[in-house]
Amino acid sequence: MVSISEDFWISSSRVREVDTVSKNYDVHIFEELPLHIQHEIMEEHEVVYTADRLGMHEYFYNYKKLWADQKHRNTMSKEELLAGV
Repeated sequence: MVSISEDFWISSSRVREVDTVSKNYDVHIFEELPLHIQHEIMEEHEVVYTADRLGMHEYFYNYKKLWADQKHRNTMSKEELLAGV
């Protein structure tokens, strides 16, 4: 995952340094992913490189708030969906 921020050029150069092919890494821009996938990344991620781990968690804070607001819509049962029609 690569984040677009002030450090984008640093991040993109770091991605080039990581051997993504032989290690079978799947690299994507975090901000371009759907919210439910962003949430999964925040919960299940494995950090390959970060210069500031606490800053990374601060960065995720707003996305976690967005997910909390939308979580119910993404986890509705079939009955709940049909009741809303």
